[in-house]
Amino acid sequence: MVLSVGFAIVLLLTIGVGVASILINSRAISEYQDVLAVNVPVVMHLYEIRGYTLDQAGALNRYLVSYDEYAMSDMYASCQNALETITATKNMVSSESVQTQLDAIMQSAAYYPSVASRVIALVEDGEEAEARELASP
Repeated sequence: MVLSVGFAIVLLLTIGVGVASILINSRAISEYQDVLAVNVPVVMHLYEIRGYTLDQAGALNRYLVSYDEYAMSDMYASCQNALETITATKNMVSSESVQTQLDAIMQSAAYYPSVASRVIALVEDGEEAEARELASP
């Protein structure tokens, strides 16, 4: 009788550990899926925004070298793409701190075309050195 009670206790403990591990595993899978569903797309959007920002700087520098208006249309298109991607990213996150950071990035991205317009005006006025200084990071 004592042996069967001991066996029953060991069996119940084994079942309890098995059930607990299944529950913990399902919770870990759920959290992993949340990371994949939210965080990974946000990170990908941030890399896109970074790429658009680099495209803007490259187009502005290309304009300073070649005075090609096509470079400026590239810059404005990259700026618009960056703003659209920032807006899409803001819709994906609920964290207030991330929203605040994205607002700051959006303000910076929205300011870039005005700097580019000032650079164009300086170049058209023959002040290339000042335009290059304004465009440099």
